[in-house]
Amino acid sequence: MPLLNKKGEAVKVKKGEVVYEKKFQVSTGKWKTLDELKMSYISME
Repeated sequence: MPLLNKKGEAVKVKKGEVVYEKKFQVSTGKWKTLDELKMSYISME
């Protein structure tokens, strides 16, 4: 599942890419901060 920003648009996170959205909605429906998102993204690799 792609990550969604506040507008419901899919957000692709690539290594080294700067993301400006403050929070992201994950497929579970929970909101995560960018730091939490980075941690979960790193653990997916």
